[in-house]
Amino acid sequence: MFGQDFVPDWIGNIGGTGIDQFKEFKKDANGGVFVVGEFQDTLFLDDGVSQYTLVSQGGFDGFVIRFSGDGKIVWANILSSTDNLMVNDIDLDANGNIYIVGDFKGTVFFDFAAVAAPLVVSSQNGYLASYDTLGNYNWAVKLGNVSSDGQAISVVCDRQSVPNKIHVAGHFLDSINCDPTYNSTPLISSGGNSVYKAEFDDIGNFISSFSYGQSGQAFLSDMEIYSSGDLLMSGQFIGSCTIDPQNTAALVTSISGSTDTYVMLIDPSDNLLWRNLYGGVGLDQITDVEFENAGDILIGGYFSDSVIFNHSSGFYEQTIGGTDAFLLKCNAGGGFEWFSSGGGIG
Repeated sequence: MFGQDFVPDWIGNIGGTGIDQFKEFKKDANGGVFVVGEFQDTLFLDDGVSQYTLVSQGGFDGFVIRFSGDGKIVWANILSSTDNLMVNDIDLDANGNIYIVGDFKGTVFFDFAAVAAPLVVSSQNGYLASYDTLGNYNWAVKLGNVSSDGQAISVVCDRQSVPNKIHVAGHFLDSINCDPTYNSTPLISSGGNSVYKAEFDDIGNFISSFSYGQSGQAFLSDMEIYSSGDLLMSGQFIGSCTIDPQNTAALVTSISGSTDTYVMLIDPSDNLLWRNLYGGVGLDQITDVEFENAGDILIGGYFSDSVIFNHSSGFYEQTIGGTDAFLLKCNAGGGFEWFSSGGGIG
């Protein structure tokens, strides 16, 4: 039996002469869609009526595109760097303001009109930039240090708080300072990659930050927020690490020194509510996490060889071939609900 055929309401064409990477999209309250990613050389946009051409400065440049509910391009803006710039994620607050995160090196005018002063870094740093619904610049801050590398991977807005709070997470080497005023103590890694989470208000003021992953290596893949303000953070770790925002829980160790995955839920005060670890002898990766209406959680990714997803059973799931995709559901307390996987012999 075949599933129901899906007929798209509209199709937008995004492509160019170099490497183009579509990273994320978000819908607004009116059905419009915001799309972000990065490209090389020239990017062509076509909605069937209007055509746009974006040209990079030589390396990777970022793009932010707004489509209307019927698929027409409302505006398209480019973020250009003298080196490289990546756009990794986007979210919208309750007022329709746009927040994007990524990483960059060199000089970048986050103000599309090039009126506000650029941000300048000599090593790879993360960033958080805000725009209004028309694409006008609000503000931007960098996340990093002069001599250490950092990336901003995920951004979520707490639309229930007043004012709205903006959460940014990613990973870094050595140290990172998430406070644009540099009045706060930098977060320190113990040698490998560590994960950070920083909180800002909706006008760019720094509120707080923490890091985890000390002793081993930890990476962030995705973050989502529930209506209660609880945050779900997911990623990978290697070796023995702390997977805990307060760094007080016992170290966790990946199986056979391989890459294992984690999902943890923290409350609005950054206290650990629960965490789940999934791993096996091969490469395991979580790529996406989502909340359902009742607080249940869907986790997607891929794994190789064998891995345990249901710890109460102790049963290892096996791949069909090399690497298989998986979808896992947990209840609001992190308990196992069901698991499904798919793949081929290659």
